[in-house]
Amino acid sequence: MKFVDSASTKVTADIEVPRDWFFYWFTSVDLSRVMHGHGPLPAVTGIRDQTGLMHIPGSSRMLLLSDGSTAIEQTISCDPPNEVIYRLYKLTSFFRFIVSEAQGKIYFGEIGNIGTSVEWQYTFFGRSLVSTLLLKILIPLLWKGFMQSALTESKRLAEAEIANPS
Repeated sequence: MKFVDSASTKVTADIEVPRDWFFYWFTSVDLSRVMHGHGPLPAVTGIRDQTGLMHIPGSSRMLLLSDGSTAIEQTISCDPPNEVIYRLYKLTSFFRFIVSEAQGKIYFGEIGNIGTSVEWQYTFFGRSLVSTLLLKILIPLLWKGFMQSALTESKRLAEAEIANPS
């Protein structure tokens, strides 16, 4: 049996806004509005050095976190409005000791003409067998809650924004 050097988790949500609209909203939202932290995981407080729109492959940005750490997010591939795949690397938080990088995949499905189903998966790649075993415990416990919180807040904000455009 081959050991898998990664740990994954995913969350889903149905959002009552059109898929095309939500795809572009979600890939361009100010992350500090939706990623408030979860337990010991820090909030995103800002973005620096963004090189392009995050639905364009190759675009990257530095995430600034509430604990003073940073990470680089880079879009790997994108198929608007269906899917975006990105990587998270150069982490400076405590995760840097156990994570070489992470990959996020977000799938946007259509629910009729008025809704979006979102499936967001994150995979973390451990630096060693021991770190991967630790990630297999931490990721479902901590990261899944962080993702669910961010997706729930995204749903709330997007539905409010489309109901009351400014």
